[in-house]
Amino acid sequence: MYVNNDYFTEWMKKLDGRLREICKYFKALTGEREILGEGEKLLDNQDLSQILKVSGRTLQRYRSTGVLPFIKRGQKIHYKASDVRGFIHSNGNYWDKKRFEEETKEG
Repeated sequence: MYVNNDYFTEWMKKLDGRLREICKYFKALTGEREILGEGEKLLDNQDLSQILKVSGRTLQRYRSTGVLPFIKRGQKIHYKASDVRGFIHSNGNYWDKKRFEEETKEG
């Protein structure tokens, strides 16, 4: 079956429009805008364990003791970068802070 460029372009625009609608609907359902501030970044367990150079179990202990705030979305755990920054400034050393800033900066 041959599809000309005009038909394909029109079809892709429709698809893009529908995907954008679905994305807006999904964001509204998850309440992401209420949870995250402007420019806020989310980190998952893997990201954070690599940045802090700790195990997943250590992160679990931080969560259980309430030292490290987290967000649970379904079965996945996320951490707001601002919360992690506060945790590091309270509990970490200079090199932890430096490494975190380097690994989470935008760019």
